[in-house]
Amino acid sequence: MVDLADDLYGGRLAVIHEGGYAEAYVPFCGLAILEALAGKRSAVIDPELDFFMAQQPDQRVTDFQASLVQEMRDILQLD
Repeated sequence: MVDLADDLYGGRLAVIHEGGYAEAYVPFCGLAILEALAGKRSAVIDPELDFFMAQQPDQRVTDFQASLVQEMRDILQLD
């Protein structure tokens, strides 16, 4: 999203965070979003990160998603 915002909108990107389902965990989610957008990691340790990472799609799904993003970039002539 950051790369597309750079390419299409001069780096402008709006983010809406709607959370609130787990009051104790929402701050970690918000921090993760800010870290991803800034391309930096803080020293804060997410107590649930290992649990959630273990539930993410495998490399096959990640590769498929990357190919779809590249296909859209090609269609929109962004490269």
